[in-house]
Amino acid sequence: MLKTLNYMIVDDEPLAIDVIENYLGRLDAHNITRCENAVEAFQALQNKPFDVVFLDIEMPLLSGIEFLKSVKEPPLIIITTAYRDYAVEGFELEVIDYLVKPVSFPRWMKAMEKLVKLKLSVSQPLQKRARPPKPPTISSSKSTGNS
Repeated sequence: MLKTLNYMIVDDEPLAIDVIENYLGRLDAHNITRCENAVEAFQALQNKPFDVVFLDIEMPLLSGIEFLKSVKEPPLIIITTAYRDYAVEGFELEVIDYLVKPVSFPRWMKAMEKLVKLKLSVSQPLQKRARPPKPPTISSSKSTGNS
């Protein structure tokens, strides 16, 4: 499932993009778009649907948080940043996870596990729960003879 998703990595540090791209490569993911700022990412979203965006916060022109607030229907977001200060705001904006750089592979995999759980819960229909049998209804229709 993970290798067929469309990914975008948005970061102004090419080395940080390389790290996430390398991690995605370990999962055999190939549908990866690199963006060096949020304006470039916004333009890419206009041209192609993305399933997951790895988003840095501190970037020139437009921050990751400003970008996230400006997108009407954002894809699933995993924040990757050197700053812990934005974690609460990130989760208020319903990001999947908040990864603090340098991101280790085991920690990144935990974020991907969250992604898989979320994608599976959204894609699989809810199973109908077995309902307990209704108790028999007692009819209280007594004939009163007043007809």
